[in-house]
Amino acid sequence: MTTAFRIVIGGLFASALLSLPANAQSECVGEYAAQKRDLVSGFATAGKTARRLTARLDAQEMRIGKLSGKTGVELIPPAPELPDIAPLQSDEVAGCTEPMDAEASRLEGLTRDLETFGAALQSREAVIAQIEVGELPARPVETSPATTSQAPEGVQAEEPETAVAQPMPADETPADAPAIETVETVEAGEAESSDKTTAKEPSAPAQPLLTPTFTPLALEDAPDLFQRVIALPGMMLRPEPGEGEDVQALPVFSVLYVFERRDIAGVSWLQVGGSLTDGPQGWVSSERVLDWSTMLVMQFAPRGKRNPVLFFDNDGSLVDMISGPFYQTESTALYQSLIDERAKIADDPAHEAQWPTQLIAVEPETAVRFDDRPYLLPILDWRSEMFDGTVDTTLVKVAAVPSALSSRIGTRDEASMTASATAAALEDDEFRVGVVFAIDTTISMRPFIERTYQAIRGFYDAFSRYETSQYVSFGLVGFRDTLESNGDALEYVTRVFQPLDPEVPVASVLSNMEQMREARASSLGFAEDSIAGLVDAIDQNDWSPYDARLVILVTDASARTDARSKYPDMSLERLREKARSQNITLVPIHLQTPANSKGDAEVARAQYRVLSQTGDLSDEKYIPLDATTDEAFARELTAMAEKIAAQIMVANAGMVVREPDEMEPVPEPLPATAAPRAPSEGRLAEIVGNDIFRAQLESLGRVEGSAAPAFLAGWASDRDLSNPEVETLEVSVYLTRNQLSTLDKRLSEIIGAFREGGSDPQTFFANLQFLAAQTTTDPDSLRQGDRAAIEAILPGFLKKLPYRSQVLRLDQSYWASMSVAQQQEFIEALESRRRIYSDLFGQTEIWADFGAGDPGLEATPVRLVNLP
Repeated sequence: MTTAFRIVIGGLFASALLSLPANAQSECVGEYAAQKRDLVSGFATAGKTARRLTARLDAQEMRIGKLSGKTGVELIPPAPELPDIAPLQSDEVAGCTEPMDAEASRLEGLTRDLETFGAALQSREAVIAQIEVGELPARPVETSPATTSQAPEGVQAEEPETAVAQPMPADETPADAPAIETVETVEAGEAESSDKTTAKEPSAPAQPLLTPTFTPLALEDAPDLFQRVIALPGMMLRPEPGEGEDVQALPVFSVLYVFERRDIAGVSWLQVGGSLTDGPQGWVSSERVLDWSTMLVMQFAPRGKRNPVLFFDNDGSLVDMISGPFYQTESTALYQSLIDERAKIADDPAHEAQWPTQLIAVEPETAVRFDDRPYLLPILDWRSEMFDGTVDTTLVKVAAVPSALSSRIGTRDEASMTASATAAALEDDEFRVGVVFAIDTTISMRPFIERTYQAIRGFYDAFSRYETSQYVSFGLVGFRDTLESNGDALEYVTRVFQPLDPEVPVASVLSNMEQMREARASSLGFAEDSIAGLVDAIDQNDWSPYDARLVILVTDASARTDARSKYPDMSLERLREKARSQNITLVPIHLQTPANSKGDAEVARAQYRVLSQTGDLSDEKYIPLDATTDEAFARELTAMAEKIAAQIMVANAGMVVREPDEMEPVPEPLPATAAPRAPSEGRLAEIVGNDIFRAQLESLGRVEGSAAPAFLAGWASDRDLSNPEVETLEVSVYLTRNQLSTLDKRLSEIIGAFREGGSDPQTFFANLQFLAAQTTTDPDSLRQGDRAAIEAILPGFLKKLPYRSQVLRLDQSYWASMSVAQQQEFIEALESRRRIYSDLFGQTEIWADFGAGDPGLEATPVRLVNLP
């Protein structure tokens, strides 16, 4: 049966490339070629359907195996035989009307056979479900072809003959779509800066700063920050304020500078323009624009253990819900009403949905990643509230701009409420998972190296009979420590024993992994170079074939972070952002032993919690594991392998691995200094399973072409309405290359002032005062104290952001109260951020030219947590 399941898609399409016969010049050729294309498409569809049914059968066989010994198993019908699917055979032109009738007839019969096979699977699945809940079926279920000819729900027996349009790449827009125009330049007061660079570290690539020809208005409470507005749909410019004819239309959501304001007959008019070099373009009523001086944006947090974000028509209805004691009940009812309406539409496409009146839009069920389809959620207003007086939340008023603007932008986006992950799963292609183990291979790790190998070998042995096992790839990286003290005996700092490779034979994978051994000698100190192991696990593997990407760290030691490390410039925060930028989830397994309990465990815990802030941010991925024996570790790996196999089968059967409303409870996050919870059995499997679910939603979003909702203004909470411990929105700020370059340079100058001043607070702050005097446009402000000096050094946009800047709170007394170690940690945090900025500059794909037309004005969202 396994041979019958093997579908070689390359063979299905190979026949389409065969050359036309000798009489290709005849008048029949056009009709022949069209008919052949249709048949090739039909056989490809049959192959896709067969793969889905194969995965579904594999999942049934796994469930039956778990039911072994349970009463009623003998009543489960035998597995049906999948019909053989051979590629297109005929390539002969027999005439103008009957060139390939035999192949067409074969395809028609094959389609019927697949329908029968699917119906048999559906009947078999019903019996399995009855036995699982302890109910015996009334009688054996017939699975003969006469049972039914209907294709089971969720299996597509036939697809359109024409090719389905692929989702538009994120960097392309339709020729007739208006551009998203975001124009930016250097803030007032930022063009002048001291040429003195005291820091020794390499700076981020500097961009040429523009010299403004025209000066826009500044904010009253932030004189070094320009006023900006966003154009609403239908906005027209006039040559003069007040009455007159509209002369120029601008693309919706263009970002414009304000050069002058006038009140005429009770209406405020703004003189606006998109460039400081070209100056004003015309006048517009303030009613046709939205204020957006801060350039703040929201981005959807990674999916997983959270509900989709709901957008409300006003803040009042949202506040009423979250401030009361029944917010969980009320929000759950809202989500359920969306699910119910979608189900009605699925049953009857003509159904007129009754969406909740207080909602104007919903985040799609399939995830929207900014890297896949850039979108803009500019923050227009915000306020702080609390869930029933218990959990803080920020309510934000945002506009929603998808990557490709369309006429559907209005006050309400009902289309966003209809999206269904279940429907998208039916159209998804193969779903692949890549897992790389980064394992500490020092002397103490021998039992855990062997257990990792045994778990991977056990996975291949257990699931080799299932076709879906080919969609999982394992990699293996070993790491030790610096070779300074005992290089010959330690052999290496890092070594890739098995790279990710979807094509490599299983025997080769196991043979390569078997070469990993523990070191023959001790390393320098207790800490190991786990950062190097993780960096190479990320950089030395090709992750592009994989939808779900995981790196599992296994170590009993803290991470070396000094100059002896292989990558001394790679801080923990920088490594975390590196993984996030490639959509890789880091899962640290920290083995607890009597040896590391004497202090190193506390250091390692804080480090690895930083690294675990990847993937679904609401899911605690740091796993402290009792390592007095290797049995608990083995059980964790075995449970993880079973979870991967089961979810791979479900995903490749055209189903969602977990229904979006099946939310798992999320534990309250612990402070970084708190003792870890004792992990529950199977915690690694839970983490991996949730990440596969998150990755599938993102994969479905790419296939479906999911985009952010489109509406003019709406209110949302940055916390899950049903579980406020979970973050749903991340605040970022759009920074241009010029702005980020300026910020990087200012941090470099602050670090240099510290290096010159040493441990003397007075010298340090005297150096800061000198820097401030060089950058400020208002020398009198420096008399207000140390914090005024810091504010003068840092770019003005930082003061307008809704976050507490550690640097902006700095003064001499606060600095003097720190220990030497705390001061050094403060400076190292600034250096870490500079390295993150350098990485951002190097990622050319994340910079968007929203119509600016200048490399220095390209912008990218920077998360607030990465600002100083």
